[in-house]
Amino acid sequence: MKTDGMACTLWASVEGKFATGEYDIHAKSCVALPMKDNPYIGWGANPEMVALWNNIYPPGMSTTLPGGSLIQHPVRAERTPEACAELCNADDDCEGFEYGVDHGESWRPLGESGAPHQAYFNTYPWNRFDVKYPRDRLTPPWLGRYWYWDGSALQPFSHGDCMLKSSADYRDCDGSALNLDFYVKRRISCMSGNTGTFKATPSENSTSSFERTVTTVKELAIGGTIEGLDAGKQPALCTVEAIGMFGHGPLYGNYTKDHFVLDLATGNVVQHGAVGKRTVEDKYEVMTSCPVGLDEAGTGFTPMDGDFCGKSTSEMGWSDYLLIHASMLRIVRATGGYWFSASAYSDFGSVVQHGPELCAAMLACAGDGVKCDELERISMLFLDNYLADAARNATLEGMPGLGKVGAPGSVSFVVSQGKASSTEHTVLNAAGAVAGAAVVAVLLVVTVVARTVLRRKRSPPAPATIELEPGSLKLDPVAPPSKRPSQEGDGAL
Repeated sequence: MKTDGMACTLWASVEGKFATGEYDIHAKSCVALPMKDNPYIGWGANPEMVALWNNIYPPGMSTTLPGGSLIQHPVRAERTPEACAELCNADDDCEGFEYGVDHGESWRPLGESGAPHQAYFNTYPWNRFDVKYPRDRLTPPWLGRYWYWDGSALQPFSHGDCMLKSSADYRDCDGSALNLDFYVKRRISCMSGNTGTFKATPSENSTSSFERTVTTVKELAIGGTIEGLDAGKQPALCTVEAIGMFGHGPLYGNYTKDHFVLDLATGNVVQHGAVGKRTVEDKYEVMTSCPVGLDEAGTGFTPMDGDFCGKSTSEMGWSDYLLIHASMLRIVRATGGYWFSASAYSDFGSVVQHGPELCAAMLACAGDGVKCDELERISMLFLDNYLADAARNATLEGMPGLGKVGAPGSVSFVVSQGKASSTEHTVLNAAGAVAGAAVVAVLLVVTVVARTVLRRKRSPPAPATIELEPGSLKLDPVAPPSKRPSQEGDGAL
C-alpha cells in the first residue's frame, strides 16, 4: 500500500532523530577543529583564532575573558536540547549544536597539568567543580573543550550545556572523549505554510468552470487543484501530488533562502535568497503536476531546494529543471508522496550530503536514458542507509526492480520512461560487435588463402606470406535500445 505524503509530526520520537524532527543526533560526535597544535591556547582578540572554533556568539558577548585577552567561549549553560534548538533555529548561520552529555570521560587535552591551559588556572578562580564534581586531584577533571566567565568565576563546559556551531563537519571528532553529542540541523528548504495559493474548485453550476479562492499551503491536500504554469510557462491548473511539513524555521518573504523559484527575467529557476521580511514559521514543501505552482503574489514556486543539487547551484536552466521535476513526479506517482515528509528519512544529514550526486545522476538518466548505472547505485545507497523502515518498504513495493538498470520497476525505468540502459551493457554490446567483426575478418582471410592455394594447383608448396592492411573497420555507434512500453502509472508527462 502506498504511503500518502503526510506532514511530519512536530514532536516525533524517532531513533537517532531529535524530538522536533528538525535535527539529527550524532551521539558521541562533535565538530572537528581546523587546527592541530594546541587549539586550547588562544587570544580572544584575534578574529582568526576565534573563527577557527566555529562558535556562534550572541550579540554583544565578548570573545575575551574579563581583565585579559584569553579567549572565552559562548557557552549556553544549563539548557535542554529543545532550548538549544530554539537558539539555533533563530540563527541562520547555526548548523547545529554540541550538547554536554556524561559519557564517563575526564578529558585532559594537555595531560595531568590541567586543561585548557595552566594560564587559565593561574589567572582565574574555579568554583563550579568543587560543588558538582569533588576534586580528587590537584586539578579537576575537565569535561569539555570550552570555558566561560559567569560573572564571578571561570566556568567549564559541562553536562547540560550547549555550544552553537557554524559548522556541521563532525567527521574525525571523538565526542565520547569530550562528553559531547552533536545535533545537526536539517537544512530543509521550504515555503511558509501561510503562503497563499489560488485553489481551483469545480463550479456547482458548470462542469467546465472553476471557482477561484485563496488557500494557504497548509490547507492544501493531495488531489486538490491550484493554479500554476506548465512546461511552456503557460497558465495551467495543477494537481497537488505531495505535500509535507518540515518543522519550524526562518523564512524570507514566503520562502527559505535556497528554495528555487522561477525567475521571470531569465526564464530559469533560481534560489530565492534572503529577500523579504524575515520570519520564523512552520515550513512546508509542495509538489504539483505542473513544474511551477503560483502563489498569490504571482511567484512561481518549485518543490526543489539548494540541497538537492548543491548549495553552489544558485541557478538551473529551465530544460534541466523540467527533467528533474518530471523525474521526481514519476517517482512520487510510482511510490507515494512520503518523500516530502521529514519522517521518511533516518539520516537527513547524509541525504543532503549525497543530494548533488543524486541530482546529477537523475539528469544523466532522464536525458537520453543511456547513463543510468549511477542513478541505480545511489538510489540503493539511499534505500539501504538513509530511509526510515516504512519509507524503505513503500519504495521497494512501488519500485520492485530497484538496483537493476533498465528493469521494469527500477528507478531508471521510471525516470527514463522505459528507455534506460546500462553503460556496462553498452560496453559489452560494443565489445561483442568488435569480436564479431574480428571473426568476419578471420573468415575472409581463410577464404583468400584457400582460393590462392586452389589457383596454384600443382605449383610446389612454398610458405605464403600474407600482409594484412591496418584495420579500417569503423563501427557505427551502438543504437539505443528500442523504447519499452511505459510502466503503468509511471506518471509520464
